[in-house]
Amino acid sequence: MIPLLVAASLAGPPAAPVVGCDRRIEGGRQVSDSLPADVEIGPIRFTGLRWAATASRADLTPSPGPRWRVWKATPVVDAGRAVTVVVAPADRPRLQLSWQGGSGPAVTFRPCPSGTKAFSYPGTVGPHTAFAGGFLVDGPGCRRLQVWVQGRSRPFVRVISFAAGRCR
Repeated sequence: MIPLLVAASLAGPPAAPVVGCDRRIEGGRQVSDSLPADVEIGPIRFTGLRWAATASRADLTPSPGPRWRVWKATPVVDAGRAVTVVVAPADRPRLQLSWQGGSGPAVTFRPCPSGTKAFSYPGTVGPHTAFAGGFLVDGPGCRRLQVWVQGRSRPFVRVISFAAGRCR
């Protein structure tokens, strides 16, 4: 029975809300390539997420009343294939994904084709599509993310630090 469960878990990502090209965000120019503070996981990166590792405990601990602290980290997806980001089941009580219009344990981002006309500057969207979003965090710790890429049979897995220094 256990091998069947393992095989099923690798069959593909869970069903997730879809955030498409029409819900992208733009600045005054095409989205640039990664910067040192970004965390890359396959064809998606989260801007500035590397700073979460060295944030203070207070920055990631909810104040009395609210359930979550917000950590903004714009998801940027390479053109080509949809990406589903999933919080590992064991970490869902402590971490959720947040995007324009929703939040939860999983979300699928569908990037624009690179030739899509930009709405805020002359030209095209280019090789990367940005979306509004980040993470809802319930305190410091090491949290596991899965990134499923359309057409790939196994996810990329990454442990992210939220005010916990180095995670393994």
